[in-house]
Amino acid sequence: MKILKFSFAVFLMALLLVTQLVQAQTTTVTTDKPKGMSKTLKGGIIGGLGGAAGGAVLGRVIGGKSGTAKGAILGAAIGGAGGALIGRRMDKQAAELRRDLDGATVERVGEGIKI
Repeated sequence: MKILKFSFAVFLMALLLVTQLVQAQTTTVTTDKPKGMSKTLKGGIIGGLGGAAGGAVLGRVIGGKSGTAKGAILGAAIGGAGGALIGRRMDKQAAELRRDLDGATVERVGEGIKI
């Protein structure tokens, strides 16, 4: 039963990751968005992985051996959603600057925006 729960958690995480990667690669030709992964996707992946690890540890401490998979799934969902929301906000800020500042080059550098 433990292997089944763990396999389900791994399958769910892989499914979420693949879905996000496919979504990041679908762009239209008419946009001038930067290529590569968006901050939304990066935030979702990092938050999901961090949340899964933290949730697994916390689930194991609180719920014993049976709580590990539940904690990992719950942590991945919460961490992934939080990371995606933060990344989306960063993408919107960069897009607003590109739109408002004609002729300027707006570039994301780590946690900041280079104009």
